[in-house]
Amino acid sequence: MAMVRRCPSNIMSTGRIRRYSPRKLQLQSNNPSSPLQYTFGGFYLNENDRDGTAYYYLSRTYSTVGAAALGLPTYYGSTGACQFSYTTTAACNINYTTGNIFDSRGETAARTLSYAIYGQASYTFADKLTFTGGVRYTIDDKVYKAIVQSPANGTSYVGTYVAAQGLANSGNYYAVNPTYSDSFANLTCGGFTSQPYSTAQSNQAIGTVPNYYYTQCGDRSFKFVTYRLAADYKVSPDNLLYASFSTGRHSGGFGAGTFAATAANGSFTTFDSEGVYAWEIGSKNQFFGRRLQVNIAAFYNNYTHVQAQGTQVLVVSGVNTNVTTIFNTGSVHAPGVDLSIVAKPTNALELNVAVSYLHARYTPYPAYNAPSYICYYLQGGCAGGTFSTAAPANYGIGGGYFPNAQTNPELFSATSIPGYNYSSVPTDRRVQNTPDWSVQFGGAYAIDLGGSGTLTPQFHTLWSGEYLLSGAAPNILQRPYFKTDARLTWVGRDGHLSVQAFVENVERSATLGRITVGASGQVQGTYDDPRTYGVKVGYHF
Repeated sequence: MAMVRRCPSNIMSTGRIRRYSPRKLQLQSNNPSSPLQYTFGGFYLNENDRDGTAYYYLSRTYSTVGAAALGLPTYYGSTGACQFSYTTTAACNINYTTGNIFDSRGETAARTLSYAIYGQASYTFADKLTFTGGVRYTIDDKVYKAIVQSPANGTSYVGTYVAAQGLANSGNYYAVNPTYSDSFANLTCGGFTSQPYSTAQSNQAIGTVPNYYYTQCGDRSFKFVTYRLAADYKVSPDNLLYASFSTGRHSGGFGAGTFAATAANGSFTTFDSEGVYAWEIGSKNQFFGRRLQVNIAAFYNNYTHVQAQGTQVLVVSGVNTNVTTIFNTGSVHAPGVDLSIVAKPTNALELNVAVSYLHARYTPYPAYNAPSYICYYLQGGCAGGTFSTAAPANYGIGGGYFPNAQTNPELFSATSIPGYNYSSVPTDRRVQNTPDWSVQFGGAYAIDLGGSGTLTPQFHTLWSGEYLLSGAAPNILQRPYFKTDARLTWVGRDGHLSVQAFVENVERSATLGRITVGASGQVQGTYDDPRTYGVKVGYHF
């Protein structure tokens, strides 16, 4: 699958190929009346992903001034001061008519081979007390490959290559991508990939550099054992008490796209597996001839070596570099309580309510802050603005602007890393998209229309407490909201034909699912659906 983004002067294309092949073999007990029940099995997965990106220029004759003179759309540079304001400042003008404009390509490949064996058994005493135990052993082998430019590893830039061929004015030659391919690279570890080149603002290739890219590879194997222990007791046929303890693991992988290109193969930046220890006690109950159901559970989840995406300082080619990557933090402590009630006062009426409390918090971990671009927003720059002239002090968490070491000094501490004067460690770091409180309630009433079928009005309302949208922007929260869905459903007497009218998000609540914060401070978010209504017609054969 390929996606193409265009503007009058350039184009960016991306493509992805994915192959996913799972296999499972399982042996289960087949006597449901036996006190012993068991399941044993094995699992195998072979997953391959290949991603390609190409960025190339449609026109090497475009300029901001020339476009303006012809009354055409004007575009400006997006680096330095220009990244904050697409203005008519001359310094931000684009001019592709002079100099060498290099096209670029990238490709990565990832493979996961996963093997597992597992077993679980339970035994019931006197039809009341049941003990359950299970264990799983997993091996995840992961390989990651990417193409890089690294003269130390044998690659050659266009200018270097054409000079070696005896061509004059080697600086006038540049990389060009006349065509796009999802899989152009030689992804053999240590192998080379060629790159066409051209000159004189032309998109037509006139030669090829055979060793323009070098393929870096990394591999890691993750092995872990997980298990579960549980007990439940039937106080009566309608009342159950239970308790359980279980563990879980999520294997690690490869994080930063930025790494030391001159490093030996196998030295990609990676992150370790994360784990969870989960305790739960609860009760499931039915009363009044099963017209009232009440379930309650209290739990505590302790996540360790949590995988998080954010900014970390990595040594890239011997230089401290702040990159966006996946890395292991400390832990997440998440105690909570769930209460669920379903009532059927009559055969036609059903009411339900659910209340959840979840206090999920990270233990503190540092996010590093590089020199600030906030100076571009201040009248006269940092030197003339109200902030400190020490630019690194102004840079906010995760690439944003606020909070920063000037506005919230309690969140920051000095570091000894050159170029990264401050690190932030919020003491109450929430888990993204996880409200402390949420409540759901709803109801449905089935109206018998005799020979004409049934008509059922129903509604479902969610109230959500506030939650954090991104760990990179701890001051930006989704505020509490209500969201109601209403439906009116008619079903024919024979159950085949149905018609439903619906309205979703009756309140027109504007809610963000999540946001991302870029390295330059830009914030992007996706809103959930607005009020939506319509009619559905179905037929069940």
